Amino acid sequence: MRNTQAIIRYTGLKNLTSSEKRTAEKLASQYHAKIQEALDRTTTLKFHFKVHDEEGKKKKYSVTVETVAANRQPFSASRADWDLARTMHRALKYLEREIKKKLRTDDKGIGTKRARTRIRK
Repeated sequence: MRNTQAIIRYTGLKNLTSSEKRTAEKLASQYHAKIQEALDRTTTLKFHFKVHDEEGKKKKYSVTVETVAANRQPFSASRADWDLARTMHRALKYLEREIKKKLRTDDKGIGTKRARTRIRK
């Protein structure tokens, strides 16, 4: 039986407000299921949050996400933006795309030479 327990670790949550924490945890749990399915094994997600320019009216957020799965290479993604939800979406979408790109099984001929066909008139 597969262990599907969500293992998500956060660093830097103390710099976020309570509503930002709820948003971060909600998005992390949504994407965790997708990433775990793409890797086809139990996966731990590590999030690192940084908040820049806290004195001004707006805050800039940096999010770094890393996957840890048994017998798999680690994947990571970093993004920064002025909106936390948008930053997390961008980082997690990029991470998901990288995982699918590295682990795809169908060979589309990338890196191999193809026979040239000439069109004769």
